[in-house]
Amino acid sequence: MDSATSTDALTDEAFALIQAYYDADSEPLAEQRKQQMDQWCLRSEQHRNAMAAAAEEWQLMGALADVAERPETTLHTANKQSSGFRLADWLGQCSPVRLSGAFALLLAIATLPFIWPAIHSAPHNNDQTVHQVAETQLDYRNRLQSLHGETLSRTLPDGSTVSLNWDSEVAIEFSAGQRSLTLVRGEAFFEVTHDSNRPFIVKSGDARVRAVGTAFNVRAIEDQVRVAVTEGTVAVTGESRSTTLVNANQKVAVTAGQTGKVQSSANLQATAWQQGSMIFDGQPLAEVLQEIDRYTQYRIDSRFLPNPDAPVSATYFISRTDEAVRSLMQLFNLRADMRDGIDGPRLVLRARLGR
Repeated sequence: MDSATSTDALTDEAFALIQAYYDADSEPLAEQRKQQMDQWCLRSEQHRNAMAAAAEEWQLMGALADVAERPETTLHTANKQSSGFRLADWLGQCSPVRLSGAFALLLAIATLPFIWPAIHSAPHNNDQTVHQVAETQLDYRNRLQSLHGETLSRTLPDGSTVSLNWDSEVAIEFSAGQRSLTLVRGEAFFEVTHDSNRPFIVKSGDARVRAVGTAFNVRAIEDQVRVAVTEGTVAVTGESRSTTLVNANQKVAVTAGQTGKVQSSANLQATAWQQGSMIFDGQPLAEVLQEIDRYTQYRIDSRFLPNPDAPVSATYFISRTDEAVRSLMQLFNLRADMRDGIDGPRLVLRARLGR
């Protein structure tokens, strides 16, 4: 077992000890497990460092977790706090050296539930039920919007359907000669009823997608529009007005008005959000975090990643993004710092030091 593997194993062991303490269903058992943590830390400096890393991850999980806890969980935690035990304080006693930057970070993260009550008042993504809205008929002119934590599905006047991912908006305008829609923001999946006399056109930014009878997904990201086709063929046009044909199981991106190369695309990956999942197959870490970011109540700041292009192949649940973040932190040896940004809480990810 190499040094890195040994450190990771110790951190996992320490995390299990912390979890066992918080799972204790009585004060005597909690005190017994606290003593076990004391004895474990005394074994070596490596054990103490591992406990510090595990505690940091534990507090991060608590900061990101759903604040709408079960009453018994809230009461149980409150009883432990009233007993005089604080994880951050205990860590300072456990280690013979002064708190390092990691411990200071731990103290900051531990206070998050009190600093940002707004996180708790908003519907959180952890173990959240995604709201599905029943299909209804739309007028010929309409604007369809979904909220954060909500997906929508609607039947259009021609029998086609449009499904919206979280925080998305589409403007719909049908006429006698054309079916026109504009993806204002977010992501939408379209299942188009065949009508050769009226093309089905979706606009987003500088991109224009034309279909007759097909199914495809469109996502708007800043200056980029991504199109993935699951059935049939669509014609994608950028700023240059040149047309690119995209067939089933293919995708293309229009960036700053320029249409890129057509690539193969797995339908399951393109439409995973409809099943509450995120599927990644070798995508860069920065891109993966950008995708996870859209499903959180905080912003993920990945500007300081040591290796933003590192490939990631994994499947995560949209309702459990906190676990996804922790998994990536462990995999790429990252640390986190929660800050108060202009647009709300911001989770800054950096390289972990000293491991």
